[in-house]
Amino acid sequence: MTTKTRRALTYLPWLSLPLVLTSYLILWSRLPAKLVVHFDFNGTANGWMSRGASLAFSLAALLIILLVSTMKIRHKWEQRYDLRPGDALRHILSVAAVTVCVMGVLIYNLWK
Repeated sequence: MTTKTRRALTYLPWLSLPLVLTSYLILWSRLPAKLVVHFDFNGTANGWMSRGASLAFSLAALLIILLVSTMKIRHKWEQRYDLRPGDALRHILSVAAVTVCVMGVLIYNLWK
């Protein structure tokens, strides 16, 4: 794997932070004051957050995942370990999963 490819696979997921922030800011006026963020097994809403708390939680969760996974990948670079495709894939998929969940919460609350 070339250095450019490794860098791209490592730092591309960081674009999820501005994506989530921009989505919240664009939709802010259309979102309800309390967002539904949790459901039980029957699909009934049983957890709510304010818009601000939801934004802060979403950004914090993404930031923690990005920092931890990026640090692990960078450590492998510095120790001269070969970066396996599975490492980069795990990094990208974990960030993508959280981003999809955040966007799902926004979409649900817009259309309810």
